[in-house]
Amino acid sequence: MEIRPAEKLSELIQAGEVIHDAYVGEGIIKPEPSGVFLHSQHLTKQGMLMVAIEDNVVIGTVGSIIDSTYGLPLDNVFGSELKRLRSNHDKIAECGVIASSERLRPSVIDTMIGYSLWWLMHMGVDFIVTSCHPDHTAFYVKRYGLEVLAPIPSRMGDKPVARYPKFGMKLVEMPGISLRQLLTNENKGARLFRADPKDEKFFEKRYLPAALPI
Repeated sequence: MEIRPAEKLSELIQAGEVIHDAYVGEGIIKPEPSGVFLHSQHLTKQGMLMVAIEDNVVIGTVGSIIDSTYGLPLDNVFGSELKRLRSNHDKIAECGVIASSERLRPSVIDTMIGYSLWWLMHMGVDFIVTSCHPDHTAFYVKRYGLEVLAPIPSRMGDKPVARYPKFGMKLVEMPGISLRQLLTNENKGARLFRADPKDEKFFEKRYLPAALPI
């Protein structure tokens, strides 16, 4: 098995298919005709998809998006909370779309997350947020030491979240943590993320479309 940034357009599409199928299976989104789910920010210099590949097939994903003028996907749900975080931190990022097409060993997921977190720290990020199904919150809090920053919102604008399935609002909570804390001994999840690739070119090989907007 190989764990690295997606380097080809075909790998990005495969990753989007893995995320789509996992999210549909969890009830987070409704099926899309394309069978692919990606955030537009994943296709910019501010985004990266870490993938687990076996026999030339993507079987696991972890996505990272650094905050920019285009915002983060979670702004659609937790705009006010993210605004507060931006005022307290130099640079924040969203880490998510953790998905797999088969049951992966926890160590494989930890390595994908770890590589993603080291990239974010190399890029100057000091605080990360994520989102998860409420049924999974306890796992992330216990395994990685995350703190729940915002519970499931009851409404988005004038729409009850249960009627707003595009973003799976009824299934989202937002944990977050200082990135440096997560990668040091101060945090109980730190030992899981020792896999710093160290090779500066490791992250430069990721696929980026031409004429990027950011």
